[in-house]
Amino acid sequence: MFSEVIERVREASDIVTIIGERVALKKQGKNYIGLCPFHQEKTPSFTVSPEKQMFYCFGCQVGGDVFKFVELWEKTDFKGALEILAERAAIPLSPQDPREQKRYREHQTLYQILDLAARFYHHIFLNLPQGREARAYCERRGIDRETGKKFMLGYAPPGWRNLIQFFAKRGFEPEQLVKAGLALPGKRGGYYDRFRNRLLFPIWDQRGRVVAFGGRVLDNSQPKYLNSPETTIYSKGKNLYGLHLAAGAMREQGWVLVVEGYLDALAVHQYGWPNVVASLGTALTYEQARLLGRHCRRVLIAYDADTAGQEATLRGFRLLREAGCQVSVVPLPPGSDPDSYLREKGASAFGRLLEKALPLVEYRLRMLEEQVDLSTLEGKMQATNSLVPLLAEIDNQVERELLVKRIAGALEVSEASLWAEIGQYRSGSRKRGPERDRIAGKRYNIGEDFHIPPKKPKVIPAYLRAQEALLAFCLHDQQARERIMQELSWQQFAAGAHREVARALWLAQAEGQFAPVGILARVEGSEAKALLSRLSLQEEFFLEQKEKGIRDCLAEVKRQQLREEIKVLQEQIISLEGEGKSTEKANLLIELIEEKQKQLHRLE
Repeated sequence: MFSEVIERVREASDIVTIIGERVALKKQGKNYIGLCPFHQEKTPSFTVSPEKQMFYCFGCQVGGDVFKFVELWEKTDFKGALEILAERAAIPLSPQDPREQKRYREHQTLYQILDLAARFYHHIFLNLPQGREARAYCERRGIDRETGKKFMLGYAPPGWRNLIQFFAKRGFEPEQLVKAGLALPGKRGGYYDRFRNRLLFPIWDQRGRVVAFGGRVLDNSQPKYLNSPETTIYSKGKNLYGLHLAAGAMREQGWVLVVEGYLDALAVHQYGWPNVVASLGTALTYEQARLLGRHCRRVLIAYDADTAGQEATLRGFRLLREAGCQVSVVPLPPGSDPDSYLREKGASAFGRLLEKALPLVEYRLRMLEEQVDLSTLEGKMQATNSLVPLLAEIDNQVERELLVKRIAGALEVSEASLWAEIGQYRSGSRKRGPERDRIAGKRYNIGEDFHIPPKKPKVIPAYLRAQEALLAFCLHDQQARERIMQELSWQQFAAGAHREVARALWLAQAEGQFAPVGILARVEGSEAKALLSRLSLQEEFFLEQKEKGIRDCLAEVKRQQLREEIKVLQEQIISLEGEGKSTEKANLLIELIEEKQKQLHRLE
């Protein structure tokens, strides 16, 4: 049943249309080509086949079907890709387990309620007299109407039951609004709106669905911010404000700016940096760091320049490093935040600040220079204790050496003493975290920030080249397929991607369902999907050498099998001799080896 739904979604999701909405494609022959969205390149190596409903990049060697493309583009798994494409095609995905069905329906209802609430509040903010005060507040803060529309800003007017009454007219119960975090039960019975007389910031998940709200007062009353509680579809520590709007720019530019608050994100976006997200006013969590790491590797942090902001920056820095990101800190002046800095100094000055983003050690040194008297022995000791662990975590020797020189000069201590402290720390009892790849290059060298770098051509053994050619012949020519499948079984292919593809081809042939996109659905491994996609899109190359190629490749595969069998027999003889067992069995094995060597000679 569920496999039928998957096929319906696949059929409704033309791969050229789906990819073409995200990548500029140009028709070339019967295929389409474009610049690969998964690594940086100047010459198109990304190919899409409408006939086979596959894509493959000959640069970074990534390929697959429409589901695989959406997985890579949206940084999700197969389930997430299926949900995205099903939603686009208006095909309901109903789980089979009754409990899952109930949970699915409840979640869909919550998404519907929150989306309707966002549009209700947004309409008041944009169009009604009740929203005049909120609009005036945004004007004072420099937020223009277009930014308000883009971020769907809303206004919750004074009154206890505005939203409840709005939903009651549409058949929703107050209890449903409570589950969505929009209403609260009264102490004396009944229910009331959670948000009243507040500017509202809808919070979306990475798929662009409203999952929560943040509300800010328009005066000096407390609490200044009131946020949605956690629900079955919303966890504050697992979401980032504005990520769905920033994802495209993050992918294009290769880096992201992380700020603290909603207004910071709005200001930065409006002033020309759409690759900005906010950590929802909390210290960055590991889940948020991993979410960022899935979209890009370079992260700049621009938290408020107060003590709390500095401490949050240090915590976020370490979490992002653990998530595999390369992190720098924007050196905001004391007492400022991105929003106030942009309004006071303008975009050019803020851009210069971004260019001066500091690595963690230099940022920490600057903090210490402001907080500690580094001319005293006590100050030097405090700075050394704070900086040495950070220096010890740096993997790049050149970077560490330059920073040691810089810090030794600032603290007026010898480099040798710092190296001694680093060595003592690294060999001490404190365990280092797992080693992670660091991305070399200049601070804004975004060409090295893509997650799938172009792969250098590997030397492929002759027997694997032969196997790939045979698989390609099977894909592109029925007569060749029948001949090859008569002489070989799929088990004769090398373990891994080649055997997985071969198994899918042989089974598809046996079942009489030999369609490329259907075969792709049979393979699970990423390497196997990429291999199958590449071979499917190299039709002309293989068919040109069909006649001689099939004969030579069959011979090579058989030769490789004989070599492996001879090797196993030789190992058995060595084992028998080592155990001092009868030579009779060894002699039989020798005869077998001689026979296989004759077969091998006939094939050469």
